Amino acid sequence: QMRDQREEEERNLEDEETIELILEEANNYGLRIEVEQWAIQLLKENSELSRLEAYVRAYNEWIK
Repeated sequence: QMRDQREEEERNLEDEETIELILEEANNYGLRIEVEQWAIQLLKENSELSRLEAYVRAYNEWIK
């Protein structure tokens, strides 16, 4: 049980690091705020979406 929790925390940390990289990349295009707001909206609309998935989708939506 504890190991599962620790693994999940590590996964969440990795996800947050990946999200930060996505936002930095979006920032290179001057679209950080748009991507961030889009991801937040996706999360509001779909509670089953992971944070990482929402940011990946938002990035792909804005940066083509």
